[in-house]
Amino acid sequence: MRTITIITPSNIEIEYRLAGAGSRMGAFIIDFAIQITAILLIAWVILRGTFSEIFFGTTTPGGASIGFILISAFIIHFGYFILLEMLMNGQTIGKRILGLRVIRDNGLPIEFTHSLIRGVLRSSLDMVYIGFFVILFSQKHKRLGDMAAGTIVVSEQYNNNLEPTADINKNDGFF
Repeated sequence: MRTITIITPSNIEIEYRLAGAGSRMGAFIIDFAIQITAILLIAWVILRGTFSEIFFGTTTPGGASIGFILISAFIIHFGYFILLEMLMNGQTIGKRILGLRVIRDNGLPIEFTHSLIRGVLRSSLDMVYIGFFVILFSQKHKRLGDMAAGTIVVSEQYNNNLEPTADINKNDGFF
């Protein structure tokens, strides 16, 4: 378990646990399954015929229907991570389930440009699993998109065996 200590712009020192390759891959698999489900659902609705008949005037799916499916798949594939990381404060559904969050190297929340850079490199390089191998050999568990965007992925999971520092139920003899 690797950690990183960040000194925020407010001069506050925060220690984060870095997300490893396994947890990041798990989050990616969850997110990828959601993307595939959304694309298949759109394709099913369009190819059923009712959608094609209403919007394209034909009961048999043609080029316009296939084009609509391909454009939808591109938007879902490319926009899913960018949109959710912006709406969910550095998380996607997979990251939220596994307790991961994307932040900037200085500890601040990511902005649109950071998410866009991560998304562009995810769509190109990570589809051939280059990012996974870079994470394995990077000291800060960064993939190329993280390096280019100046971000890190941290784990928000805490150990369950943490104990309180003082027992408030203990009678010290004062009462």
